[in-house]
Amino acid sequence: MSVRNEPTGDVPVRDEKALAEFAAGQHGAFTRRDALRFGLTERMIGHRVRSGRWDQHAVSVFSLAGSPDTWHRRVLVDCLRSGGYASHQTSARLHGFPRVPRSPTVVSVPPTNETRLEGVIVHQSNALGPHWFTTVRGVPTLVPARTMIDLAGVLRSERLEVVLDEALGAGVVDIDDVVDAFNSLAGRGRRGIATIRPMLAERGDGHVDTTILERLFTAFVHEHGYPDPRRQVRLGDSELIGIVDFVFPEHHVIVEVDGRRGHLQRLDFERDRLRDQRALMQGYRIVRITYRQLTTRPWQIVELLDALLGVPIPPAA
Repeated sequence: MSVRNEPTGDVPVRDEKALAEFAAGQHGAFTRRDALRFGLTERMIGHRVRSGRWDQHAVSVFSLAGSPDTWHRRVLVDCLRSGGYASHQTSARLHGFPRVPRSPTVVSVPPTNETRLEGVIVHQSNALGPHWFTTVRGVPTLVPARTMIDLAGVLRSERLEVVLDEALGAGVVDIDDVVDAFNSLAGRGRRGIATIRPMLAERGDGHVDTTILERLFTAFVHEHGYPDPRRQVRLGDSELIGIVDFVFPEHHVIVEVDGRRGHLQRLDFERDRLRDQRALMQGYRIVRITYRQLTTRPWQIVELLDALLGVPIPPAA
């Protein structure tokens, strides 16, 4: 098809193609301002909506007809409709936080924005500086550490503690970043601050990234000539044992590496004890190894694994 001007004074078709390419990078959605920026006129915009080439979601929010109606596109459209950023549960889901309950789209907007949208939870915030913003798969959202603080204002304490520990364990948020965000946002009257403060105090000093600890244990196993364990294995079904850090299947030995200070969190303690009991019922022996043992008392681990796995094979020269 040749490129030509439409009789009404339209811009060349190539500009609309550029708009389509732009929209494809954000799930087919775009704004009136985007369309004007790519050279389309108000008359052209109206014609494309009436002809069904574009779907209209709000006065100034559109998507290309036929673009997949995915969750990410719906969230992006809600962000464009509100002029805000995905936040709270929605931001957590975008970043891959485990254990976050489902909710309608949640966005945060400046206090001067009084938008109210059906089916969208809108939070007004006076702390929306650019250092809190990021983009995940084309959707504008808040950074993980800020998201964790926001969740403290909407989740019950028990759920928040689970979400925090699972997010730290999965590596989707860093404890130091969360503490920094807390210190920046802990103003008087902010919801959730009193709830999350003791949780961060427990996990702040001495917290070791679980991924780092897993790498240390893997190196330890290789250094001492033990057989390679399987890593991050789901044993039984979700109602039985669940995912364990390491398992030596031939010896029926499970090794869990513990990066949290003293492993004193009540919810983790209860959950892990139940998992240990289920593993024992299936004939597994469970070993819990700490960062301090790996770095300062490795001979204790050698004695333990020698007894459980047999005498190790000497490493190759």
